[in-house]
Amino acid sequence: MKRKLALITMLLVLLQTAAACGEKPNDTPVTDGGTTEAVETEADVFAGLADKTYNGREFNFLIRETEYDDYYIEKETGDVLDDAVYRRNTEVEQRFDIKINPISINGAWSNRDNYLGAIRNSVMAGSGEYDLVDGYAGIIGGLFTDNICMNLWDVPNLRFNEKWWSALVADELTVNGKLYDMTGDLAINMWSNLHAMYFNKRMIEDYGRTSPYDRVNNGTWTYDAFLSDIKDVSKDLDGDGNKTEKDQWGFLVYDSIALDNLHNAFDIPVSKTGADGFPTFDLQNEKLIGTVEKITALAFENPDSLYMKQGNPNIIADSRGIFTSGNAMYFADTLAACTAMRDSNTDFGIIPLPKYDEKQEGYYTSSRDGRTMFVIPNDVKDVDYVGLITEALAVASHKYVIPAYYDVTLKTKAARDDESAAMLDIIRDGLKLEFVAEYQAQTGGGGFSIRICMQNNTTEYVSMVASNLNNYNASLESFLEAYK
Repeated sequence: MKRKLALITMLLVLLQTAAACGEKPNDTPVTDGGTTEAVETEADVFAGLADKTYNGREFNFLIRETEYDDYYIEKETGDVLDDAVYRRNTEVEQRFDIKINPISINGAWSNRDNYLGAIRNSVMAGSGEYDLVDGYAGIIGGLFTDNICMNLWDVPNLRFNEKWWSALVADELTVNGKLYDMTGDLAINMWSNLHAMYFNKRMIEDYGRTSPYDRVNNGTWTYDAFLSDIKDVSKDLDGDGNKTEKDQWGFLVYDSIALDNLHNAFDIPVSKTGADGFPTFDLQNEKLIGTVEKITALAFENPDSLYMKQGNPNIIADSRGIFTSGNAMYFADTLAACTAMRDSNTDFGIIPLPKYDEKQEGYYTSSRDGRTMFVIPNDVKDVDYVGLITEALAVASHKYVIPAYYDVTLKTKAARDDESAAMLDIIRDGLKLEFVAEYQAQTGGGGFSIRICMQNNTTEYVSMVASNLNNYNASLESFLEAYK
């Protein structure tokens, strides 16, 4: 009986303790002086930034029409991503007492001359019209040789070594101490444009293939393993004797850009750094030539590969439709497809592009050139102010927007399993950009030589490069004047 009473007493004490632990604690502990001090429950998002306010000054942000919602939302909508963008902007505005002024412009490729002209004219007039510019990656380099953009290393308050920027990108695009454009977590489209690979889980199982997840994790997800998987998968489903988009395929890709990205996945650059620290083309080395042969063979010669050549205005949606209907084992697309296909009845997984071979250390990829690369015009009135607010927006994006996009939109809504969510981390960590490809429009197209070869429906890469190399080199040399 005594033991039972002691046990009951002990249980009562434990229950009282547990109840006390369940109560909301007092967040104001007493100091030695008998007064109380508040405990900060969340780290300051803007820690390390200058504690300045600007009396409601406007921050003029030039934004492409197609990317507007990534950077500015008028009010909360209940959508997780929209609300994260709104919170980011609101917190920056309140902390620094500023007002973000979004200026929308048609920044499409078809309107590129007018888009670049608006920025150029503002700087030439010295009007200071724009503080920060959402630059279309594929064309923004056209401003560099005109002394339109600031060297971002000269802008106070920007901290490119921090995780909300990409230190790898900063290093690759800096030449002779000059960096004119940059990207990071402030640009959602940087991540949504990352190239990835999707696979049909049912077909992998039906054909007795090894789990792609296992291959990625044990380092055996290589190009040869990929080719082995897609072999003998294609079928003439409609029985018309022709293999078309209505049939079954081992591999599906909708344009040469995704195929070109294989050389990034294989960690084989198309340039190298010269003794003077400046990039030069390296388009004729044996490993690259061998890689081009692999890529063109996959596009033009592999009977299990459907290469959807450009020309169809709905080519992306149509290609995704082929995959979501269950008629392709593997599909090369961007991370944006993850959300676009989330209502599919086809159960799919997401993995990085394959490695060149098992000796390759990591899995790599690139991001399509419709993404944002930020530039700061040379005529800004207060460079310290512009640097501070740009950095604050980047920090707050890392804190609020990227988790909303990456963790909620991708991992929760779209990714069908925990393995896919883990693969997204690998894909994101493998981002690569290359100087001559980033500015291919300004360097004669040499950085896209593989793509050009495929767009011309030719496997004669070596002769094509040989006939164009002088032009590539001359264009690159002219562009590099902006860095000398």
